[in-house]
Amino acid sequence: MKPIIWFAPMDGFTDAACRSIAQDIRNEYWDKNQYDFFLWTEFMTADGFVRNREGVIHHLETTPNQKNLIAQIFGGNEETLLQTAKTLDKEYKNRFVGIELNMGCPANNVMKSWGWAELIKDKKRSLEIIKNIRKAIDMPFSIKTRTGINEQDKLNQMEFLLQASPYVDMITIHARTTAQGYGPNPDRNFIYQLKEQLPNQKIIGNGGITNYEDIETMRGNLDGVMIGQAAIGNPWIFTPHHPTSQEKLTTILKHIELIKNFSTEENLARSLMEFRKHLYSYVKGIPGSKEFKTTCNSLKDYHLLVDHITNFFFWL
Repeated sequence: MKPIIWFAPMDGFTDAACRSIAQDIRNEYWDKNQYDFFLWTEFMTADGFVRNREGVIHHLETTPNQKNLIAQIFGGNEETLLQTAKTLDKEYKNRFVGIELNMGCPANNVMKSWGWAELIKDKKRSLEIIKNIRKAIDMPFSIKTRTGINEQDKLNQMEFLLQASPYVDMITIHARTTAQGYGPNPDRNFIYQLKEQLPNQKIIGNGGITNYEDIETMRGNLDGVMIGQAAIGNPWIFTPHHPTSQEKLTTILKHIELIKNFSTEENLARSLMEFRKHLYSYVKGIPGSKEFKTTCNSLKDYHLLVDHITNFFFWL
C-alpha cells in the first residue's frame, strides 16, 4: 500500500474552496505513483448538525474533484455524535470515504463544547463512544487526537489508543499535547512507538512538517503524514513543485473565485474577509506584501480586491 499524505482539517481554513485548490495542485504536479492524497472536511459540531443542520451544513460542502474526502465531527454528547454519524453514513455515503471523530483540536470553541479537553480526559467514556459509533455505522471510522493532555498523560494516552485500536480503521495523532497547542518540539517518537505496538493499524502522524522534503524524512514507520498549518497559502507543499509568481497569481484568483461561487450575495463580504487569511499567507515573504495587505484591509468589493491582487503580481 502506498503511503498517504493528508491535508489536515483546520476550522475556518480547510473549507471546500481551500481543499479544491489543494486537490487540483496535487493532480497537476504530484507523482501519483508515490503517494495517495486524502482530505478532511472542517470539523463539524454534532450538536449543531442535529439541532440546526442548515447552520453547519456548509462544513460538508465539497467539489467533484475531491475524491478521497473524510467527514470529521466533534462533540461531547454521545447521543448527537451517534445520530450525526448515522445520518452521514446513511445520507452522505457517496460524498465521503469515511467518518472521523476529532479528539485533538485545542480550539476554544471545540474545548468549550466538551469536544476535546473533556473527551481526552475521560478516556473510559470516550472509549465507549468510539465503540458505539463503530457499531452504528458501516463506513470506515477513524479518530484524530494528540499525544495526551500534558507530558504526564502520555502513558495513559498510549494505553487508551491501544484499547481504541480494534474499533477504528485509522488513528491520526498530532505530535503535541494539548498543553503545547501548536508550539515547538512535536514528539513524533510517541507516534512511532504506537505504530510499533500496532503494526497492522493504519497510523498517520501530524505536526512539524514545513516542506515537501520533510514528508519522507518524518514519515518513519508510519502509514502517512498529515500537513496543516504549513499548507495554508502554500498548497504546493503536497508536491515537489515550487510555484512561479504567475502560478501563485493564477491559484489565488481561482481560490477567490471559488469563494465567490460558494457564497451568497448576502455573505460574500464576510467570505472575502475570511479569505484574507489565505491571501496573506499566499503573499508572505514577497516584497511589498506589507503594503499590499494594508490596502486589502479596506477593500470589501470582490472586483476591487481582484484588481488589487492582479496589479500587485503584475509588478513582480
